[in-house]
Amino acid sequence: MGVLYNRFKLNSLLNKCRFELLLNETSYNNIMKNICDKDFIIMFNNLLKHLLGKYSKYTFKNKIIVDEKIDSKFSRKVLTMLLIVKFPILVFHNNTEYNESLCKYANDIYNVINNINKNNKLLDYIRLIDLIHKFNTAYNLWAMLDKRINTYILLKMYYKNNIRILEIPSDSNLKEVLTNSIENDQKEIFKSIEFMKDKNEVNFFNFHKNNQNYNKTIEEKLYLIELNYRLSKTPPDNLIFVELVEKTKDMLKNCVPNRKDHHTIIDNLLDTELMTTYINNGIIDNNYFYTIINIIIDKVQEYQAKADDIELEEFRTKCNGKLNNREFYRNFIPMFFIDMYKRLDKIITSRHTFINMINDK
Repeated sequence: MGVLYNRFKLNSLLNKCRFELLLNETSYNNIMKNICDKDFIIMFNNLLKHLLGKYSKYTFKNKIIVDEKIDSKFSRKVLTMLLIVKFPILVFHNNTEYNESLCKYANDIYNVINNINKNNKLLDYIRLIDLIHKFNTAYNLWAMLDKRINTYILLKMYYKNNIRILEIPSDSNLKEVLTNSIENDQKEIFKSIEFMKDKNEVNFFNFHKNNQNYNKTIEEKLYLIELNYRLSKTPPDNLIFVELVEKTKDMLKNCVPNRKDHHTIIDNLLDTELMTTYINNGIIDNNYFYTIINIIIDKVQEYQAKADDIELEEFRTKCNGKLNNREFYRNFIPMFFIDMYKRLDKIITSRHTFINMINDK
């Protein structure tokens, strides 16, 4: 009797939500109106509570939603799948490695609910539970990274405004007006941070807002996020490897800017035109990749201070271990090149410091 009652209640709750209308809706404003409608959210929340509470035991996981309450906030999160399916450009303002998986799960949920409306099979309800779990996990990861990207961008704007204030001539008649205008911009930036309604982002912003030097770290973080995005696409953007090697070559040449003979050797050792041909024809293999990685490490070792050699060799061993274990390149490539860029930047900066010191004598 309990089984029949639960199924009857499930069908009743689904009918009350009238999903057939929402699934066919093409207006962004109308979808947002439904997602924000208190009565609709209550009905949908009741559906989720009953579905996840009574039918999770039929999945491979006894309890699908572990860390979150099934409340109105959770229900609105699940319903954003409609916006992701119909208006992805309006949802994804930033490139993150989670965009594609979140899109996939949103479309899967949309299709399963559509099937339930047509066929009302219990198997589809069970599949829906699993998809909600996957969507929830992907959404949480995406939301955290998306907010952090926004915070990084706002911090960069804040730093730029600080410089603008310092650059106003002290004897300018407009100094007070210009300063007030920029300070108002700073207040608007902080309002944008608060608009995200996330205490972690507010605290993060406040902690770094007066550290102008953090701007360089932000550049590195945003670059790494972009790398992960391009490498996580289906298919992955394999040519990014060529771009990274090109940047590495430029930095290696900047370590010895006046040594054209070294530049020629670097170009021959790291032939990006040949790499592009290999990648485009799908003939790049692990041995080739392994060789390029070790050539780059060798050149960095040639130009860096001897005091850094032991630590670099430890890093080489770490890299070779990851390659030998066939670690997925999406994880390895960003880690390797970000590390190389930091080492090369240190070499270039040390060179400039030494030259400036000599010139000052």
